[in-house]
Amino acid sequence: MVVFLVLLNQMEVGVSVRLSFFSRDMYNALQDKNAAAFWFQIFLVFTPFAFLDVAAHVIEYIVQSTLIIRWRLWLTNNYVGRWLDNHTHYRMSLAGGGADNPDQRISEDINRFIDGGQVGYGIYSFSIVLISTLSSLVSFAIVLWGLSANFTLPFTDIAVPGFLFWIALIYAFIGSLMTGLIGYPLVALNFASSAMKPISVSRSRDCANMRANRPARWRANRKGQSQDTVWRDRHQLFPDYRLP
Repeated sequence: MVVFLVLLNQMEVGVSVRLSFFSRDMYNALQDKNAAAFWFQIFLVFTPFAFLDVAAHVIEYIVQSTLIIRWRLWLTNNYVGRWLDNHTHYRMSLAGGGADNPDQRISEDINRFIDGGQVGYGIYSFSIVLISTLSSLVSFAIVLWGLSANFTLPFTDIAVPGFLFWIALIYAFIGSLMTGLIGYPLVALNFASSAMKPISVSRSRDCANMRANRPARWRANRKGQSQDTVWRDRHQLFPDYRLP
């Protein structure tokens, strides 16, 4: 499945390159007011390649979903089996500092590891995007170099082979640099927000039955202490934010 998806992704890159040439030829036909060439590009070039591109994306989605589901199922069974094997979960609770809802965390972490879930890219999605991006870079770099192979700077005789390619490369570098400078401080905040689990609330929940059997004054004091612990943990994670 992985090899098939990689080949399908490369075909999509090739179709996108071919459609870029279609745009050139279509607008040339409009500029020259050549109706025959225009309709040729629409019906005999754009329509087949557009249909092929849509079919490729549909097939890719089906095969990709099947692969991810099977991969997640296998990994989940593997890790849950290791967690339950030889009473490991029981020994973890006796060792102290046990994780809250480990079965749910196994499922969520595997989903993030493979597909990224809703938080970003997983190992599969990142690999496919990386391969697609590299293929697109090489393909369109060749196109840009060919378009500006004999380019000369305005009002000069200085020739700059591949001028459009160098302009696109400089533009991508500046954009990536600005994105890194702006987004780097947000990385720590993102990790802090992900790490902000309701551990204190979970501990209060675990002690709920014990508090229910104590006097009313003791319950009120413990409730206030638990709330103070929650706010203190939040303030340690987000010291720059004003918390109630």
